[in-house]
Amino acid sequence: DQSEKFIDCNGNGNVELYYNNSKKLETTDAGGTLYGTWTGAGKVLQVVHTAKTDTFSESLGQGNLSGDTGLNVSITPSSSSNKILIIASVNMGCSNDNRNAVTLVRGGSAIDSARGDSSNSNQRVSSMSFNSSTSYTSHHSINFQDSANTTSAITYGIRLSHGRYGNAGATVYLNRASSEASGSDRMRSASFITAMEIAA
Repeated sequence: DQSEKFIDCNGNGNVELYYNNSKKLETTDAGGTLYGTWTGAGKVLQVVHTAKTDTFSESLGQGNLSGDTGLNVSITPSSSSNKILIIASVNMGCSNDNRNAVTLVRGGSAIDSARGDSSNSNQRVSSMSFNSSTSYTSHHSINFQDSANTTSAITYGIRLSHGRYGNAGATVYLNRASSEASGSDRMRSASFITAMEIAA
């Protein structure tokens, strides 16, 4: 009776598919957009990536998370039931020959399920390492799947921390060592974070 749309084809433009008069797929010049929940779990719907090639540093008390390192990625899920896969590669140094760590945050707050379980007064972090020299950096890898639970933009990021002996302060560094000298035998690195929306 022509009361509902099924397929809408526009010359030199997009094509839209409908179910019960509700749009489910729309083509674009870049590919297309899905609406609603689609079967076929594990399909990657979108990928957002951030590369940080400059450095970051901050002086911190033991157990405190740094502020915004600039290593962040923002993604807007197409469905609240989808998953968000976060992959991060982080290089950091510390001004003390001691323990350093990275923590994955969502909206600026640590994601509990992306950290180790609590035990006594131990710090809960996503990844940790031990440096025997301030001339060294440590590499941290994170691979974590989060539940979207929203169709609004979500920002994921990396924060740094340390565990210096004696409850003393120290400076944490992203993409460089604390003791840095010039020369072809010394390096600076880049860090990366990627967010992928996975169909539920």
